[in-house]
Amino acid sequence: SANGIPNLTPCDAEARRRGEKRPIPSEMKDEKYFERRRRNNQAAKKSRDARRMREDQIAWRACLLEQENASLRAHINVLRQETLALRALLARDEVPAPTSTTAD
Repeated sequence: SANGIPNLTPCDAEARRRGEKRPIPSEMKDEKYFERRRRNNQAAKKSRDARRMREDQIAWRACLLEQENASLRAHINVLRQETLALRALLARDEVPAPTSTTAD
């Protein structure tokens, strides 16, 4: 903005505050604090592992779908070639309708 202070929406300001680390004084680090940290670290690891697993599953599925897509495209090309060959056979074998000539 004009006064040099960036215009932050409440969401931006909240996100910035949440991201700031506030050191905990050593005198406040009791058993309860360390237990909370341990549980938080476990939950964060579990969340990261679950996200990685989801990402791996999505990548695996994408790979399978790409292979299936390539196979289907190849099959389409085979069918197109077959169609062209059959149409050529039909065109070759078509005989013009006989003209009727009457010999009375």
